[in-house]
Amino acid sequence: MSNDTQKPWPKATLTLFGLLTLSLYVLQYETLPKYAVLPQNIVSIKVFWSIVSNEIQPGWQDALLFSLPALCFIGIIALEARHREFSHMLALCFSRHRATWLLLAASALVITRYYLAVGEANWAGDGSVHLALAYAAIECVAAGEIPIWTNLISLGSPYLQYYGFLYFYLVGLLDLIVGDFFTTIKISLVLSHIASILGMYMLTRVAGRSRAAGVLGALAYGLCFWHLQQVLIMGRFPLSLFYAVLPWPFYFFERLRLPARRVAAVCGGALTLGLLPFIHPGYGFWATLFFLLYGLMRVLHTPHFRRRRIIIAAGLLVGGATLFGAYLTVPMWLERAGTGIDFGIILSGVPDPSWKRVFVWSNMRFPLIPLTEQEEPWYGGYLGLVPFGLAWIGAILPWRLPAQGRPLPHLAVGCCFALSLVLVFGYRLAPLQALPFVTALNAGRYLLFTAFFMSLAAGIGGAALRRWRPSDIQLRTMALPILLVLLDLGPTTVQQPYQLEGDNPTPYSDGLLQELREKNTAVNLLAGELPNFRIFSNLDNMHPFLASTWLAYRTRLPTPQADPTLLMPSMYAFAAPFERYLNNLLHHPDAPPLQKSHTVLAGLQLLNVRHLVNVSASRELLTLINITTSPALVSSRLEDHSLLTADSNSKNGEQIAAYIDGMDIDLVSKYSARFFITNLDQTRDLGTRPRLKVDSHHVWHQRVELDLRVTAPCYARLAYTYFPALEIRVNNQLVKPLRTAAGFICLPLEAGPNHIVIQARLSPLRKALLGLNCALLILGICALCWSRKKAQCSSDNGT
Repeated sequence: MSNDTQKPWPKATLTLFGLLTLSLYVLQYETLPKYAVLPQNIVSIKVFWSIVSNEIQPGWQDALLFSLPALCFIGIIALEARHREFSHMLALCFSRHRATWLLLAASALVITRYYLAVGEANWAGDGSVHLALAYAAIECVAAGEIPIWTNLISLGSPYLQYYGFLYFYLVGLLDLIVGDFFTTIKISLVLSHIASILGMYMLTRVAGRSRAAGVLGALAYGLCFWHLQQVLIMGRFPLSLFYAVLPWPFYFFERLRLPARRVAAVCGGALTLGLLPFIHPGYGFWATLFFLLYGLMRVLHTPHFRRRRIIIAAGLLVGGATLFGAYLTVPMWLERAGTGIDFGIILSGVPDPSWKRVFVWSNMRFPLIPLTEQEEPWYGGYLGLVPFGLAWIGAILPWRLPAQGRPLPHLAVGCCFALSLVLVFGYRLAPLQALPFVTALNAGRYLLFTAFFMSLAAGIGGAALRRWRPSDIQLRTMALPILLVLLDLGPTTVQQPYQLEGDNPTPYSDGLLQELREKNTAVNLLAGELPNFRIFSNLDNMHPFLASTWLAYRTRLPTPQADPTLLMPSMYAFAAPFERYLNNLLHHPDAPPLQKSHTVLAGLQLLNVRHLVNVSASRELLTLINITTSPALVSSRLEDHSLLTADSNSKNGEQIAAYIDGMDIDLVSKYSARFFITNLDQTRDLGTRPRLKVDSHHVWHQRVELDLRVTAPCYARLAYTYFPALEIRVNNQLVKPLRTAAGFICLPLEAGPNHIVIQARLSPLRKALLGLNCALLILGICALCWSRKKAQCSSDNGT
């Protein structure tokens, strides 16, 4: 390539790339915002154009700004066809390490521009769930705490102990610098996407022994539309970090072949593979399985990897990763009793992606080929025909090349790529449906691994093409494959993914939100303190994730409903059925007003709900009921009752209504005739009639302080979720609480003042595993220092 590198930089092509970049950014910020009104998932070009014509009425300025990027790209292709300018530019870039990185970084900034588009982050799909979790984490970190619990959503929930926490921790830390919620989310996503591009470059460059192949694989990974759709359009924000970390375990595995780098490769591989469950446990499990398959194929196919020291190093890598990731995965399994995941996670009811979704060009605004009703669900996205074709070249062509140089990992990559396709398109096969760890994800979710191995295989295909035709500059520099990838997937980055500020996707009016915010600000709170009451709403036919989380964020009020995962029994067995009961009453023509229903008011008391928002069946009428509630009830009698379950047969919530009525609650004195307790050996009756006074009630993200005064010995049922790892003290004495049948805390109290503190803690198992992780990190640092010192000594002896 020496002749190529002696030529000057092609100024015309560089100018066109500069104009292309400028035109794309102008289009992003000047024209695309008004297209935010367009719905996602339009089934055909005809319908899309009809909506555009009626809703937006584009003019000549739109036509010009949409045409400029296309004209610039056509000019680049023309110069390549006539003078091979793009090929010469790439040859100059790939001849220098720094120039390659500058090219890749500049490309990543252009590719990911849509993350920083105007508007608020996407509340659609899973976005509302992840925004709620991110909001809770940000608030907790801002208060100087590590989020292991939240009283902001749910009724108190260990939400990040049973879900990947790493993305939310990073968002919380980032917001300390940024200070704006939606900007923080956008920056976290764009940085993760850029990191995924750079990570894939490192992996493909090492696997294909070519900077050109590395750039090809990185562009295929960064431009793959499913990557964009899954993270941004479908709102699965934590997966942006998963895409970014996923290349690194494979990169470090490839580095095991270098003796001088082996210790660093073991430590880096164990750390990155072990971090994947911290981002998403389900995907982390499958990433480990794919990694094992990849490593096995490399050992079987490549003699160099069959060396004893490399096999031992690979075993240490996998063992270290398993131990490191166990901090989340082991307690999730061993401590799942009484949580929503105890029933298992089965997502096979989600529709499978159709072949049109995966292989026919689409940007989720419109597809090139119209979709039928069965093909319309968005649980799949366009992968890119060009990188898919290059992936097959990467899987097949190396077999036909003469054995020279270091062999390409085409067998390992091809096997993983094929397995991912089987999981997507063979998902309904009986043998796969019989495996619980397969049905824990739906078919479309496995497209993440398809996109990953397709991009890696595309890079391997590029490396194979270079070896096949080393004299062809367009293949040697990957100019032709890169242009084809840009032509195929570049247009899918023309996106306006956010709703504009002020848009309201719910029936909650601005006046209602303002009133609720004023009620919140009227409460004098200490630093980091939360309101000591909650807000609740029937969900009618609204999207439950969107409605509940959006209301919580806009009002800044704690709510039981902003945890759509329904992790704890207090949620899936009480709060959710109670919402169904409210919704049924509002739809029943003969039902009395909610504020006159003793069952409704008692249920709100049990949840400590001060504000109830009612949405009518037409979603046009909203009313707000304000009541006075208490965080506690008292009783002198306990009766045994089995733990309530999520009764799917009780569509109208009759089961929970009967449970509430059975408690026989006096709303004035906050006295209940009985509390239902699980695993109670016998009925307990103190024979007293206590009166309750709440002297103070303070709530923080991971701590609650209550001062209750009772006139006689009794039991207090608190409006907070029971969880075994909670530390509960009464008058500075550690106590073991009882659990009500609905999953709430119940405590015995003596007559007089009682100071109650509820503090979030990690379970002994989690503490032990956290200590193990700290030990592993220290061991890894010591191993790296020893390795570096040993290498330095060897270098000194050599000189």
